[in-house]
Amino acid sequence: MMENVNYMPDELIIYNMVRRGVLGELIHAEGGYLHDTRQLKMNDHGDGLWLGNHHAGAAPDFDVYDAATWSSIAVLSEKSVADRSRAVDFPDFTKGKWKTTPPIQIMGV
Repeated sequence: MMENVNYMPDELIIYNMVRRGVLGELIHAEGGYLHDTRQLKMNDHGDGLWLGNHHAGAAPDFDVYDAATWSSIAVLSEKSVADRSRAVDFPDFTKGKWKTTPPIQIMGV
């Protein structure tokens, strides 16, 4: 428990319930995290002063082909494992255009 969010009331309640066995034997746990910074970026004070200007108008550092590639990793991994970890061809969603497309600039770098 390293993150400060772990010490908020809801997280501590669940943590103590697990320790006391209230939820039965814990076999597997998984969580998600969504950090919505839209309000923070729009502030004209505090972190909003630099966050808003730093990211204003910046294009994402990935394109639709990158998103498709990342989305296929789990499916291809499952297919490989089911076939005794044999290599699986990775689809080229760009149809070869990745070879001539310049890299996307990340934060003006």
